[in-house]
Amino acid sequence: RAAARETPRRVRGRQSRRRFRKARALTLRAQAIFRMRKHRIAFVRIRRAVVTCQSYRRSVLAKRDIMERRRRRCAITLQAFVRGRRFRRDFLVRRRAAVTIQAMARMRACRKQYLVDQREAKEQAKLENQVKALKAKLEAQERALRERPVAPDSSATSPSASERQAPSAEPKGEILEALQALATENAKLRMELEEVRQHNADLRRENKELKGQSAKSDWLTWSLRTKSSSGKAEEHHHREPKEKKHSSSSSKNDPSATPRRADKDKDKHQKDKAADGHRKHADSAEVTDAGEATPGGPCLHLPLSAFWEDVPCSGLPLLKSGSEVHIKYGPNLLMVDDHGKHLVWKRWMSCEAGYTKAHTFFIERRAVTRSAGATRRGSPAPDDGAPEDGCLGVAFALRSAKSNRYVVAGGMFDRYKMLVSAERPEDAMVFTFVPMSESMGTVAVMASGGKPRDAVPASEYTFAVRSLSDSKMLKLRKDGYCTMTSVSDSESDIHFETMAASLEYLRPCTSYEIIVEDKLVGLAVSKDLPLRVVGFNSMSMTGEHVPGPAELTGRVKIGDIIATVNGQDINGIPRPDALRMIACKRPVALGFRVSDHRYAQALARAVAGVPALMNR
Repeated sequence: RAAARETPRRVRGRQSRRRFRKARALTLRAQAIFRMRKHRIAFVRIRRAVVTCQSYRRSVLAKRDIMERRRRRCAITLQAFVRGRRFRRDFLVRRRAAVTIQAMARMRACRKQYLVDQREAKEQAKLENQVKALKAKLEAQERALRERPVAPDSSATSPSASERQAPSAEPKGEILEALQALATENAKLRMELEEVRQHNADLRRENKELKGQSAKSDWLTWSLRTKSSSGKAEEHHHREPKEKKHSSSSSKNDPSATPRRADKDKDKHQKDKAADGHRKHADSAEVTDAGEATPGGPCLHLPLSAFWEDVPCSGLPLLKSGSEVHIKYGPNLLMVDDHGKHLVWKRWMSCEAGYTKAHTFFIERRAVTRSAGATRRGSPAPDDGAPEDGCLGVAFALRSAKSNRYVVAGGMFDRYKMLVSAERPEDAMVFTFVPMSESMGTVAVMASGGKPRDAVPASEYTFAVRSLSDSKMLKLRKDGYCTMTSVSDSESDIHFETMAASLEYLRPCTSYEIIVEDKLVGLAVSKDLPLRVVGFNSMSMTGEHVPGPAELTGRVKIGDIIATVNGQDINGIPRPDALRMIACKRPVALGFRVSDHRYAQALARAVAGVPALMNR
């Protein structure tokens, strides 16, 4: 009975617990759904409010940005207008001043010409009036003779008539002679006036040519004097040992034969040394490959343009400071690389037809400083100060015409390459000339195309470039760069193919002429007259700059003025007509006039040198 009561009780308790759990689960789920819905409604309301606030804030910031941009645009417009108005006012003032100056200059020139023409016209009118007066007098006398009556008895009156006509014949002949003399004098005066004008034009042209040849004549005179003095010194130097040898051998041999034998031995010794030098150069040329400097032996290449001229070693100190030069190592030419950083060399003289701006250097004088390396054997004796006449002297620095920076020696991180990176003049490396000795023999003079023309002594035109502060010389490396290498006092350490340099300089002038045979000249000229060179155009459309025929001469500079075309002056000719004259036929001869401002600067630089660096 107890078990029967316990069993239903447990069954009912289990069922009650199951119903309770199910009701609790449903209640919890309903509560969760209700809470989720309530929180979702609250979240959506908060998110909508946040989005509204953010959009409002963004609209405020966007409005501020728009206002700021509008304000900035208005400010830029106002500034541009103010600047344009100020520049326009300055331009009008300058143009008015330029027009006034030009008008005054033209007025002055016209006034001078007017006074000359007026004086000539007065003289001409005076002579014409004299001629007219004499003609009127002659006509009046002829009219009076015709109106005079004649007597009936001509035979009786003929003596008296001849007596009366004789006095009138004399004035007539005198008047004719005076007229002829006046006409002759007038013609002579006109011829003399034309001769004077032509003579003045010739004198002006000769004056310009003499100014351009002044630098050449200076160092040429110095070269001749140096040669004569060195010849006398060598003659005196050789005479002393000959006299000593003659006195010592007078008891053994004929005294007249000993000097001759000594001369023969000396000539033979010199020939042997020259042959050894040539043999050494030939051997080294055979060992070198295509990438090494100056393969094929020593040579001196002539300039590629007639505007450049080789300078002998004796004329190097007389070059004007600031001259434009090219430094040649046989067929190789020093230049600045494409990045404008390193000093490199390239085989150029035997395979190219002109120069580029990267090859040109300005050579500037420097003060000479005493050092241990300055007194080594074979180096020029330095002066205590720089020359006062604007000449180069023995110490110089190199400045690139392409980058306008100076040549310096690189350090260990630059692999001791020569750099073109110094911006200040006082940071530039100072060099000096060391002429080659006579034992180097002769070098072949090569014309354009690599054809030999002549042979000259190596000591006449070749030299080594040495640092003024130490015993290091400039040398060409096989990888195309340049470096400074230490050299002892002996001449055996000087490698001729990589250390022997020659120099050519740009001859100064006030006007010059080039002949262009190509279709394109390669010049960019100004849009107004006169036609002034403002740049150089490339001959290639690939983007790489290929110099044209005018740029390859190395003479045409920015600022020069085209004055003549095929000998015809284009002053006053409209610009389109002048351009058509240049492009109409080939070859064309273009005459240039050096810019007055640039020529004045070059002249001042050549005369004054670099005075700020003389006391460095």
